[in-house]
Amino acid sequence: MCRFYKPGAHYDCSETVEYPVTDKGRANFCEWFSIDFDFSNKAGKGGVSQPSSESAKAVFDALFKS
Repeated sequence: MCRFYKPGAHYDCSETVEYPVTDKGRANFCEWFSIDFDFSNKAGKGGVSQPSSESAKAVFDALFKS
């Protein structure tokens, strides 16, 4: 995650970018990109969370249940 990523800002970036990065999950050539080393700390405190393997298995089983 980029440290300049700011949802709601112009092109979701706190810097002055000319073009939007449409797919933030893929490599791009943004000149402003800088890794946010605190992202993992933020994610553990109410940010992005990973589902447990048990809940993922339950969803998978429910999807293919006959």
